[in-house]
Amino acid sequence: MTETLSKKEQLFFEYKQKGNDAVKSLDWQNAIRHYTEALHNAPSHYYQPEGQAALVLSNRSMANLKAGSLDKAMEDACECVRLCPRWSKAYFRRAEALRYQGRWQEASDDYRRGSEQDPHDEHLSMMRKEAEEKAKLASSPVEFLLAWEEQAGLDHRTVWPARCGVCGFVLCVMLAMAQPQELSNGVASLMLALAGAALGAGVGLCVSMIKAARRREKLAAPLVEAVRSGEDRGVPSSAAEGQDHADGKRRSRIKGLSKSLKNRAGR
Repeated sequence: MTETLSKKEQLFFEYKQKGNDAVKSLDWQNAIRHYTEALHNAPSHYYQPEGQAALVLSNRSMANLKAGSLDKAMEDACECVRLCPRWSKAYFRRAEALRYQGRWQEASDDYRRGSEQDPHDEHLSMMRKEAEEKAKLASSPVEFLLAWEEQAGLDHRTVWPARCGVCGFVLCVMLAMAQPQELSNGVASLMLALAGAALGAGVGLCVSMIKAARRREKLAAPLVEAVRSGEDRGVPSSAAEGQDHADGKRRSRIKGLSKSLKNRAGR
């Protein structure tokens, strides 16, 4: 015998489906509105552990995350974990909310908890490893700087001046914050301002050097590749063609001058 749904239950599933349809259309605001209506109409027993409300909370957490409402996404995910502590997706939703907030270590912990509930979920395992790597970088400024430099493809000849400029500027700021009473002297304030300006200029110069080096690297690679490809095909490069043309013009001028001198001598 089929169980008859109450009016509230019917409304719950109706709004839940509308929310799902809005998600498929990437209409996050309407998805949030429909899921909220579904939860308002959910019978009390839907909020029991492993109840239907957890599914809607999970979906609304995702919609809030996509809409940029990180706090609300976290609230829904935490409630989802409370209702379904053995559901891997509940931990996944909370981990995602933590990841969007840059809380990598906590996100890694929740990805791990989700993997414990579902060891066969490869996506959870992949996200856990990524969060662990980001957590290590966030805990070590030096490692973060090195990783950023490597990803940016900076030239090692221009990285060190930039590092020195940044470190000097940071040290200047730290000294100013640590001993504010010494800055009451006008001469000291002026010297500090000049030092800060010099360091700022140094940092700007270093940044310009880095950008110039990166531009040269980007321009050099296609040029070398083009020359190599021309050599491989037995075709001279455009630079070689230009040089040959210039040499030919010089030889023509020399021949013409020699001919003119001979004619004059013959006369």
